Amino acid sequence: MSNDEPDDKGLSDRERFVGGRVIPREPEVPALSEKEIAHIGQAVFVDCSPEPSDLILVLGSSKGRWDLAAQLYLSGLAPVVITTGRRGIAYFDTGRPLSHIIRDALVEHGVPEPAIIVSDQSDHTDDDVRLGLEVARQQGVRTSSILFASKAHHAGRVWRSFAQWAPETRISCYTWDAEYEDVPVRARDWWEHPTSRARVYGEYLRIARYYGGVDSATDL
Repeated sequence: MSNDEPDDKGLSDRERFVGGRVIPREPEVPALSEKEIAHIGQAVFVDCSPEPSDLILVLGSSKGRWDLAAQLYLSGLAPVVITTGRRGIAYFDTGRPLSHIIRDALVEHGVPEPAIIVSDQSDHTDDDVRLGLEVARQQGVRTSSILFASKAHHAGRVWRSFAQWAPETRISCYTWDAEYEDVPVRARDWWEHPTSRARVYGEYLRIARYYGGVDSATDL
């Protein structure tokens, strides 16, 4: 084994999934100036205003406000919902793909099951979008306009993925503030708590690594 390879002998699949990320969920965060905080927040968070669309795409997550996602459909914003995602913490806890868990939650909140299409082969954001688009087209669903639903601090990365895979599609979004150990991750004050600061900084690093187009905050 080379020095660059992790010694994951004896680890569970869940432990490998959580610990094997190129960029940790909560990386170490350097001291940030006010200018850097503004720059990072602008890259990570997106001003969202949901618009009537051909479909609603719900990003895979182990925890989410599925009641709010359901309300998008119940409000008549789109005739079809696509749930995405395979592995995540909930997958290892239940053995079920995230997209199936989300579908069931949406049904519990009033979305008719025939209106939901499941895309259950993706393990990360880019494939949530790419494979979700593929499934929609295979099912004959129009994709000229898409409303996506996600955690607020995930929206910047999702938006960039749509720009890559569906540049001609009109995109709008609806987001909710996630919580980790009762710490909310919000655009207005994410830098004030170590947990939310690390979550947002991790998203920023993933945007920079996988999509580019943002300067290094510490180079500002």
